[in-house]
Amino acid sequence: MTSGNQVRIDDGDSQPDFYYCDIEGGQAEFGGAGFYGDYLYNIDEDPIFMGEPSDHPFMITEGSACIDAGTSDTSQWYSPQYLPETCLAGNPRIYNGRIDIGACEYDPVMSVGEPAVLNHPVTVYPNPFRENLLISINLERSADVKMQVYNTSGSLIASYEYGNMQAGSYLQTWNASAFPEGIYYCRVQIGIQTVTKKIIKMR
Repeated sequence: MTSGNQVRIDDGDSQPDFYYCDIEGGQAEFGGAGFYGDYLYNIDEDPIFMGEPSDHPFMITEGSACIDAGTSDTSQWYSPQYLPETCLAGNPRIYNGRIDIGACEYDPVMSVGEPAVLNHPVTVYPNPFRENLLISINLERSADVKMQVYNTSGSLIASYEYGNMQAGSYLQTWNASAFPEGIYYCRVQIGIQTVTKKIIKMR
């Protein structure tokens, strides 16, 4: 908002609580009939949004105070049953044990403008899969490549460093026979760019 109250409560009956939010002006900018709820662990900082013309204009960028400033997975207000698996940009919703404040998890790849090294998006198949996941990568030019797999809690469960790969097409395999069925996230980093794919392991 550019003017007026950042939060306004008019009915006098509502008593919302605010935890881990970035509110311009803080509680002093609340208007209306009055605020009587909890106001804890909030910040009043410039979120440093990416802005237009990005597909995700509300992605926070490097230096934002919102990075790792949201609810932690040890907080009494952490409610995973209400937590979406990914943010609006498609990134896993929680990293490093904390949610970023905002609609999108911080991704350093989206804050830089280096030309893409991907000719086509990374492809994973079959998906769902039972034991072996195939990861197809197409490079327009040479780049350092690594792959990481996360569970839905944001914990890193597998990591592979492929080193510098020349332009061309490659097929990698992740054997997940040692892991239980469920949802995972396959994150392929190519140079400074990252592609994240939601994958499902079946019994």
